[in-house]
Order: sequence, then structure tokens, then C-alpha cells
Amino acid sequence: MLSLTHDKEDLDRRIAQLSSQVATLNTQKLGAEEQVAELEHQVETLEQEALENSKTFASQVKTLQKQMDLLQLALEDSQTAQREQTATIQSLREEIDEEKTKKPSKIAKSLEDAGDELNQMRTELHKLVEVIQVKDHTIESLEEQLHSLKDVSRCDETDSAEKETTELRAKISQLKERLETALTKTGGDGPCSQDQDQDQLVAGLRRELRSKDRQIENLEEQLRHSTLIKIKKLRRAASWRLVETTARTAAPAPAPTTRSPAG
Repeated sequence: MLSLTHDKEDLDRRIAQLSSQVATLNTQKLGAEEQVAELEHQVETLEQEALENSKTFASQVKTLQKQMDLLQLALEDSQTAQREQTATIQSLREEIDEEKTKKPSKIAKSLEDAGDELNQMRTELHKLVEVIQVKDHTIESLEEQLHSLKDVSRCDETDSAEKETTELRAKISQLKERLETALTKTGGDGPCSQDQDQDQLVAGLRRELRSKDRQIENLEEQLRHSTLIKIKKLRRAASWRLVETTARTAAPAPAPTTRSPAG
């Protein structure tokens, strides 16, 4: 009986111990489950970060690939330019070597040709100097003729104009004397004058005086205009003579006939 009781107590203690262990295991299980859940969350977070990082890395890889492609093209262009420069340098070196190895006879021939061209240029320059000197003498001669023609024309036209002007001025002097006499007799042309005949005479004299003044002005203007026209004609004639003289001097072959301007 005592042994049964003792066995029961042992069993109860073992049951209590097992229950305590089960409770502890349950507690540990809950903690483990929480840790598993946390670890799963961390795993998901890491997987998301890894996915985002992979996308970013792929974009960076594409960018770097484009830059590498551009650098590759630039490198190819640089290599092409370098090859062209190398070919150009080689061609220049060959030309320099060819010039260095050129025969002295060719150089002498080139110098001789250059000397012939120089002598020909000197001859042409001497001819041009002679032509210029002839032109200078021709211009001086034509200027003297022009001055002489101007003097003759001016004298002929001036004599006639001065004669007419002298006659007009004499008439004007007579008219002025008559006007002064009339003004003296009328006591001036103010309101004190009473004689209508004398007033009419004074008015007529003044009109005639103004008419004569206009005639003188017209005559002087005609004289100036005629002189200018004559001078222009003389200048044109002198220019044509200069052209003809220059043509005969510059070209020994017979030149076409030059028609001088009329008048």
C-alpha cells in the first residue's frame, strides 16, 4: 500500500515535471515561431531589396554599356585619324626625299626659266614706263590746248556779252537819271505827290529798270552756260584725243578707227 502511494507520488511528480517541460516547450515553440516569422519577414525584405538592387544594377550596366560603346566609337575614330595622319606624314616625307634627290639639272632649268620670266617682266615694265611718259606728255599738250581754247572761247563770247551788257547798263543809267529827276520833281513817291502824270512816269521807269535788270541777269546766265558748254566740249575732245594717242602708243598694230563725239 505504501509502495503504491509512493509510486503514485513519483508519477505525479513526473507528470508535473513533464507538464512543466511541455509548458516550457510550448513557450519555446511560440518564441521559435515568432523568430521564424521574423526571419521570413527579413527574408522577404532582403529578397525585395535584392530585386530592386538587381534592377538598379541592370540600369547601371546599360548606362555603362552605352558609355563603353561611345568610347569604342571614339577610339575607332581616333585610330582612323591617326592612320590618316601617319599616311600624310609618310607622303610628305616621300615628297621631301624626292625633292632632296632631285637632279641639279632640273633645279638649274627651273632657275633659268625663272630668270627668263624676270627679264620678260623687266622688259614689260620698261615699256609701261615709256607709255606712261608718252601719256604724260600728251596730257600736258592737251591741257595747254584746252587752256588756249578756253581763252579764245572766253574772249569771243565775252566781247559780245560785254558789248550788250555795256549797252544795257548805259540804258539803265539813263533810266536812273530820269527816275531821279522825276522823283526830285515830285518830291519823292510818298503821299505828298499830286501830279498823276509824274507818278505814272516814275512807275513806268521803275518797271523798265526792273526789266533791264532781268535782261542783264539772263545775259550773264547765258554767258556762264555757254562757257560751261564750250569747256565741256573741249574736255570731251581732249579726252578722245588722249584715248587715240594712248591706243596708238600702246598697240603697234593698227587700231580700229575711233569716232570722236560730235560738237
